Amino acid sequence: MKKFKRIIALGLAVTLSCSLFAGCGKKDEAKDGKVTITVGDWPTKEEPNYEIYQEMKEKFEKKYPNIKIKTDEWGYSVNSFLQKAASGQLPSIYVTSYTEIKRIIDTGYAADVTKNMKESGYADKLRDSIRDLISKDGKIYAVPSNAYVMGLYINMNLFKKAGLVNEDGTPKVPKTWEEVAEYSQIIRKKTGQAGFVLPTMGNCGGWHFMNIAWGHGVNKQFMNKKDGKWTTDFTSKEAIDALKYVQDLRWKYNAVPENALMDHNKMLELFATDQAAMFLAAPSWHQLTDAYAMDKDDIAVGSMPAGPAGKYTQMGGELRVLKGGLSEEEIDACFKWLDFSGVSTKLTEDSMESMEKEYIANADANRVAAIKTFSMWDEDGEIAEIEKYRLELIEKHRNTDKKLYADYEDFSKISIVPEPPINCQQLYAALDGCIQKVLSEKNADPEELLKKAASDFQTNYLDKAAY
Repeated sequence: MKKFKRIIALGLAVTLSCSLFAGCGKKDEAKDGKVTITVGDWPTKEEPNYEIYQEMKEKFEKKYPNIKIKTDEWGYSVNSFLQKAASGQLPSIYVTSYTEIKRIIDTGYAADVTKNMKESGYADKLRDSIRDLISKDGKIYAVPSNAYVMGLYINMNLFKKAGLVNEDGTPKVPKTWEEVAEYSQIIRKKTGQAGFVLPTMGNCGGWHFMNIAWGHGVNKQFMNKKDGKWTTDFTSKEAIDALKYVQDLRWKYNAVPENALMDHNKMLELFATDQAAMFLAAPSWHQLTDAYAMDKDDIAVGSMPAGPAGKYTQMGGELRVLKGGLSEEEIDACFKWLDFSGVSTKLTEDSMESMEKEYIANADANRVAAIKTFSMWDEDGEIAEIEKYRLELIEKHRNTDKKLYADYEDFSKISIVPEPPINCQQLYAALDGCIQKVLSEKNADPEELLKKAASDFQTNYLDKAAY
């Protein structure tokens, strides 16, 4: 999926010098007044948004006859990124996640867009925490296009069968991790299905586990920085307790599937086919309906359950990056496209039309069309006009019961934490192994597993960190 997809990346092992590629693919196209830019992550013909994007391209080129749009269906993945970047084949605009941007900046594959970000008003309206993630040495290198926080997905079919539904038809959303375990036991007894499913592969296990660990009181970064050096910090009693909780889900509560090797797609499949009642995720409703034909009305989402230390959830999202080496004319053209397509602070007739058509296409495809997601804008100050319009569109185009998402959409009652600052995907991979072990071996030692993972992560990554 192109929108709100979770980008599972393993990190960038880039050793090329910036001088080797800073000008790759750059052409002096502005001499004749013509500029060509390539837009990545373009929908395929099979996707509901394809015709919308094609129409948007035609209207854009008519409005800006000096700018030609080339399209590229390539979407960011670490396995293809290096080859694409080193050969000078990156799109002028490509999509990545917050976890990858620091490495991309350091290796020169992102253009400095500070000037355009300030002129557009983007820089001043962003949350400080998000602006910091996309900046280095006072310069900005990416354009945030959305942000999300994770929530607890609930399968309404299984909750109804288990009697875990309120009189108004809403699910009894578990408020704590202990209640997740208790509800899972009820679901197993009443339906024979897993109450909860946790992925353990492709970095997803570590990604999901972090939310559980924070609720148990683990250091929010899983590491510390002192005197310019990073050291791991996830072998505390709180971290051990969190991993022991995961182990108990399997061996004490019989809450999770017996298969300890579970990737993200298998997790979604089990949920969508009524084989699992709960899982953690970023907004994934399009995948559930598109890939597995789940009825949109059978999906509910609550906020992250609380642990002994409180209620915490992870923030992530997508960024638009302009490749390094673009001319000023190409950068200006890219920003015109971003404005036109709705990735902007500006509310124009073009952006309004583009945004609304996407909500309509989602509804026509029987997707969950409109749910309130976490805002990347500084809500203590002036919210961008385009954000206000987005909120209006959400209420206008809701096609599911608002009550099924009310608990998730109340972001005031939960602490929101960004992903770890460096080597994030490698950290998730290290934690994947710990989770696989406790779910496959009843007598596995959580403390021993975390100490080994921390030692390996320290040696292989943090000791080599350059920032």
